[in-house]
Amino acid sequence: MKKINIRKNLILILSITIVLLTIGFIAVSVKYNKMKTKKNIFSVDFVKVKKVTSSKGSVKEPKGNLEITKNNKIIDMSFDLFSPKDELIYEITLRNKGTNNIEIVELLMSPDYITNNKDQISPIEVTMTDISGKILEPNEETAIKLKLTYKNKDNKIEEKKIKGRLGIISTQH
Repeated sequence: MKKINIRKNLILILSITIVLLTIGFIAVSVKYNKMKTKKNIFSVDFVKVKKVTSSKGSVKEPKGNLEITKNNKIIDMSFDLFSPKDELIYEITLRNKGTNNIEIVELLMSPDYITNNKDQISPIEVTMTDISGKILEPNEETAIKLKLTYKNKDNKIEEKKIKGRLGIISTQH
């Protein structure tokens, strides 16, 4: 009689174990399918360019043209500054259009007028907000301030034309 009870109890325990394993497997499968169907989209885009201010140092107004191109990944830029104290300030909006957090590694200006090629555009000074290392969550935006200033100390009036591109290097975080 005891052998039959032990056998019944063992069958009951094994049956319960099989049911629990089945439930666990179903739960893991459902979670895996949800993760599999969720699209991992990696997309960091320039979404807006706005001229903030323009101040002229003499008669002619400084001009600038910034156009978002290449699937919102590049900004083509051209500027005309005419005399000392000319200044242009732009606000560029960047958005994480992806599904994961991203980290901005660097903004690239080509040619790099901020550090390497200053002499090519002298006496124009270019500065830009450093957002390297900034983490953007999905649909989060950040603003970049781009400033060009004509800083000729001898007040010599000489038109300067500048062309370049601005791009983004980012990684998933």
